[in-house]
Amino acid sequence: MVETLSDSATPDSTRKRLIDAAEEVFAEMGYEAASIRAICTRADANVAAVNYHFGDKRRLYLEALKHAVADSTAGMRNAPPMPPEMPVEARLTAFIHGLVWGMLSNSRQSAISLMMREMVDPTPEYRMVVQEFIGPLCHQLFGIIQEVLPHADRQHVIMTAFSIVGQALYYRQNQAVTIVLVGGEEAYESLTLDRIAQHIVDFSLAALGLRPSRLMADFGESPK
Repeated sequence: MVETLSDSATPDSTRKRLIDAAEEVFAEMGYEAASIRAICTRADANVAAVNYHFGDKRRLYLEALKHAVADSTAGMRNAPPMPPEMPVEARLTAFIHGLVWGMLSNSRQSAISLMMREMVDPTPEYRMVVQEFIGPLCHQLFGIIQEVLPHADRQHVIMTAFSIVGQALYYRQNQAVTIVLVGGEEAYESLTLDRIAQHIVDFSLAALGLRPSRLMADFGESPK
């Protein structure tokens, strides 16, 4: 059956509904278990629309994964460039606040779930998505760390950057465990994003032998 268009179903709107639905279904079921029919049913689209817009299930999956990662990294990728006169401590502080807000603010649950699936059981598509969306952000952090540790070798720089990212990732991946360990929902809610971010900043600056930055006073509030 050929994809047809109506006033309420333009090519762009159908394509977007398919990507949104695919993100949800792939997040819930994984790539192998998810079916084109289930995705099209949720998108209220003709089964032939997948071939029309994407060619096949594999390419639809790639677009859904890009959609998920783009949503979760949009805040950092779209942030204005840091001014060159900003001290390195301030640039690291800004990066960490952006990282925490990007990871822990209200992204779509399906986007987070799909990314978590990929971290546990990566598909070939994940490499492309990491290179396109996450790679540039990591290289930005590598550059900041290299400036702080000019004599460190590349491996040490990378491991240091991953240690910083890992602190934020803990709160993303272990919310249920954290709620229990801190004493319940109310105690967990007191861990605001700014408080988490600033703790990671303080911990990381201390580990790097740097003094706390005056970023919040000199360069404004963290992203909301």
